[in-house]
Amino acid sequence: MKQQRDPQYLRCTPAGRLAVLTALLALLVSGSAWAAAPGSHHQHNHRNYDARGVENLTFKAAPNFEQKQAIDALRADVPGLAVTFDKTLGVTRSLYNTTGYLTEPSLEKAAPLAVGLGYVRSQLSTLGLTEADLAEFEVTDSVYSKLSGATHIYLRQTYQGIPVYNGQLHLNINRDGRVISINNAFVPNLGSALKSLAPSIGADEAVAAAGLHLEIPLKSMPAILAADAGPRQATRVAAKGLSLEEVNAELMWLPIRSGDVRLVWNFQIQTTDYDHWFDMTVDAETGKVWTRFDWVNSGDFRVYAEPDESPLHGSVGRTLVTDPEDATASPNGWFTGGTMSGNNVTACPDTSPANNSCDSNPQCSGTTCDFPVDLSQQPSSYVPAATANLFYWNNLIHDIQYQYGFDEAGGNFQENNFGNGGAGGDSVNADAQDGSGNCNANFATPTDGGNPRMQMFTCTNASPARDGDFDNGVIVHEYGHGISIRQVGGPGNSSCLNNTQQAGEGWSDLLGLIYTHEPGDAGTDSRGIGTYLFGQAPDGPGIRDLPYSTDPAVNNWTYESISGASIP
Repeated sequence: MKQQRDPQYLRCTPAGRLAVLTALLALLVSGSAWAAAPGSHHQHNHRNYDARGVENLTFKAAPNFEQKQAIDALRADVPGLAVTFDKTLGVTRSLYNTTGYLTEPSLEKAAPLAVGLGYVRSQLSTLGLTEADLAEFEVTDSVYSKLSGATHIYLRQTYQGIPVYNGQLHLNINRDGRVISINNAFVPNLGSALKSLAPSIGADEAVAAAGLHLEIPLKSMPAILAADAGPRQATRVAAKGLSLEEVNAELMWLPIRSGDVRLVWNFQIQTTDYDHWFDMTVDAETGKVWTRFDWVNSGDFRVYAEPDESPLHGSVGRTLVTDPEDATASPNGWFTGGTMSGNNVTACPDTSPANNSCDSNPQCSGTTCDFPVDLSQQPSSYVPAATANLFYWNNLIHDIQYQYGFDEAGGNFQENNFGNGGAGGDSVNADAQDGSGNCNANFATPTDGGNPRMQMFTCTNASPARDGDFDNGVIVHEYGHGISIRQVGGPGNSSCLNNTQQAGEGWSDLLGLIYTHEPGDAGTDSRGIGTYLFGQAPDGPGIRDLPYSTDPAVNNWTYESISGASIP
C-alpha cells in the first residue's frame, strides 16, 4: 500500500490551518489530485487503510496474571472452553464452549440482556475488564432469531456520551437463557487511556483532511451546514466534489492499543465516481487519517432458475417460474407489475453513463417478465432479460435467508418491515450491466435503514462478453456480503468486517456454492467461483487460487496455506 500523505502540519494553529487550506486550494485550482504523475494511483484505489497496523508493529499486549488465573478457573468448570485473546487491547476477545454452552439455563427466566450482563460481570477478570469498563454503554441492536430462539445483543462502549469506534460487546443467549458465547472488544481502563477530551479541529477540517488523504479534487471548501451541541457534536458538512451526499460526522473514541485511545471524527464519504463508500476516522486533534474502510465489498473475481449457476450449467435452461414468492418473507409479493421494483429490491440497468441511476426501465407485461436472450450477441442486446434475472435472484435470496434468521429484526433489506422490527427503508438497489466496471461485481452495505447497492458488471474476457447478471453464483456471493456485514456487527454496525483475514469472501463463496448445488453433486467435486462471468468452461478453475473441493487431490490447502494472505 502506498504511503499515506497525512497533513502532519494540521496542528490546530493558525499557521497549520493555513497550510491545509493552501493545500486544498491547490487541489481546487489545479482541478487534479495529488500524485497524478504517470504510474501513480490515488489513495482511494485501495479499499481499506488502517494506520494502527504500522503504529502497533512492535506492540504486543499479554494477559495479566489475574486474567490467566480466571481463564484457568473457568476452564476447570467448562472443559470445552475456547478462548481468543486480543494482542492489541489486552482483553479476552471471545469465550465459547466447543462442546456446549458456557452456562446452564437461567432458572429465573431473566431477560437475555440481564442474563448476558450478569455473566459478563461474573467473568470480568476472565475478559480483562473491570466494573468501570461497563459503566457506560448503549444497546445498538438486540436481534431475536425466530428460527433458533436465540437472542443476539450488541452493546457499544461509551464514555462521557461518546461511543467507542467498534467498541462492541456481543452477547449470544439461547432460548433457555444459556450463554452461547461472548465476543468482546470493549477497551479496558478507557478513561485513563484517552489522549484528549475535546476536539481541536472541526468536522469541516476533518473532512478536508480526508479529501487530502483520498487525493480527490474538490469543487469547494468543506463547509459546516449544521452542528449539534451534544457530546457527539453531530455535524453536517457540505463537501462538493468529494462526496455524493452531505457528510454526517460525529465524535468517537478510536482505540489504538491498550492505554492509547484517540478522539476522532467519524464519517462516511460516497465518492463521486460511485465506486466507494468510505467509512473514515480522522484524529480530532491532529487531522491524521487513522482508518478508511470501504463499505463497498467487491468480489474481485473474474438467470437462470435455482439451482442453475449460469447459462452453461444445468440442463434445463431458462424457464418461466410461476409465483416464486414466499408468503412469510414477502407478504406483499415481490412487486405489483411493470418495472421491477418491490419491497425487497429495485433492479434496473445502469449501463452508460454509470451514475447509480436507472436507465430506461424494462417493462414487464403485468407481473410476467419474459424477455428474449441471444447469448451469441453482446449483453447490450438482452438488457431486459438480464435485469429480470437479477431481480429474481435478489428476491429469491431474500426469501430463503428470511427462513434462517436474516429477517427484519436481523437487519435484512426491505422498505416496509411490517412491524416486525428493524429500521426498514433499505431495499437493495441492484444495477444490471453497470457501466462503471468490468469483470467484477460489488455490494455496498450501509447500516440498517440505508439502501445497499449491488453492481453487476459484464466481462470482456470472452467474445461475446459475458454478463454477470447471469452468473448466479456471483449474485449470491455479493448478496452474501450484505448478510455477513449486517449480522456480524449487528444491523447498526457496518464496520466489523474490516480486518485483512475476515471471512466475508469465503462465506459469500459458500453461499454461492449452496444456492447452485445440484442433485448428485458431492463434496469431492471441483467447484470454481465466477467461471461463467470470467469466460471459463462450467468446470473451469474459477478465480480463486484453487477450486473448492473436499478432495485433497483437487484442493489440499489448510489454514496454514493462507497464512499471511489477505482478502480476497
